[in-house]
Amino acid sequence: MATDESPGGYGATIRHLRGDWVKLGALVGLKPEDGRYWGVGVVRRISRDNETDHRVGVQLLAQSALPIELKPIEPGPGESADARRALLLSARPSESGEIDVALEVGAFSSRGRFAVQINDKPYMLVATHLLEAGDDFDLARFRVRKYELM
Repeated sequence: MATDESPGGYGATIRHLRGDWVKLGALVGLKPEDGRYWGVGVVRRISRDNETDHRVGVQLLAQSALPIELKPIEPGPGESADARRALLLSARPSESGEIDVALEVGAFSSRGRFAVQINDKPYMLVATHLLEAGDDFDLARFRVRKYELM
């Protein structure tokens, strides 16, 4: 249950559940009570109130996210040619033509070039840099280019 909200994130109280999934750096889905879309955040702070309740601080990465599949273009030696699941976190490219993407852990490569379909249009994403490597995700920035399918 959210206890406070700011433009950069949320404070919440959550009940301890079996398996105790709550950990620093966990990627979480967030949906405001009055919101239409699920957002994405990262747990940045945890404190325990009692045996069953935790207070968490969650940094908001995106107010909405779009599931996408990244298909490697000319993977390098030892790199998989399999498509990678990801979350597009940017609603539109920045002025420099870059977007943020949350990838499966270990999927980022600084040489990565991927084909992706966004709203039925083909694009190429070119890796620029890794922003953060979590236990279960990589947060990366990519430059967006139009892409002609062969």
